[in-house]
Amino acid sequence: MSELQKGETLEKLPETCDLRRLGFDAASITQVKLIHKKHSNRLYRIEYDGQSFILKWFADSTQSIEVRSYELLAKYGVPTLPVHGRTENALLLEDLAMSLIWRLAEDADIEC
Repeated sequence: MSELQKGETLEKLPETCDLRRLGFDAASITQVKLIHKKHSNRLYRIEYDGQSFILKWFADSTQSIEVRSYELLAKYGVPTLPVHGRTENALLLEDLAMSLIWRLAEDADIEC
C-alpha cells in the first residue's frame, strides 16, 4: 500500500477480505479505517485513488443477506445506493459522508 500522510489511518482488513476482487489496486489505497464492528461483521471507510468508499464486510457469506438483497434489487431495477463492487461476503458502496449526490438520512426524512 502507498505511504500514508500524517493523520491518516491504515487498519488491517480480515485476511479473507481480498480488495483485488473488488477492483482495488493496493498501491492506490491511502486509507482503511474501521468505522463499525458488530459480531463478525465490519464496516470500513476506504480512500482509494482520490475517492471514498464504504466496505461492508460479512465474515460468513451464508449470513450476508444484504449482499443477496442488493443483487435481487438490481435484478428487478429497484434503485439503491451505487454498488461499486461486490463479492459473496462484501459490498463496496458510495461513501454518503463524501457524496455530492447522496446523503445520510435525517429525522425529517421519516414520515410517521
